[in-house]
Amino acid sequence: MHPIPTDHAAKKLHLRTHNERDGAAGRFLCTWTGCTESYAHKDNRNKHVMSVHWEVKFQCDVSGCGRVYAREHEVTRHKRTEHHR
Repeated sequence: MHPIPTDHAAKKLHLRTHNERDGAAGRFLCTWTGCTESYAHKDNRNKHVMSVHWEVKFQCDVSGCGRVYAREHEVTRHKRTEHHR
């Protein structure tokens, strides 16, 4: 395993460097050593790496809430349905 960048922008740039697909299957492999997950789309692979291996979390910023989600679209949906924003 290689070093993980520390800031968000550097992590996104790091993921863009991993564009390899799994030969005949044509799927994007997880870049984490030992992980066997693969995805049809690079964005889904990147979201997997960020939420599972880098443990990036997204917190609701509505006062008094503080719910935390693994993916940004989940907190966006939460705010829309629970807080009507």
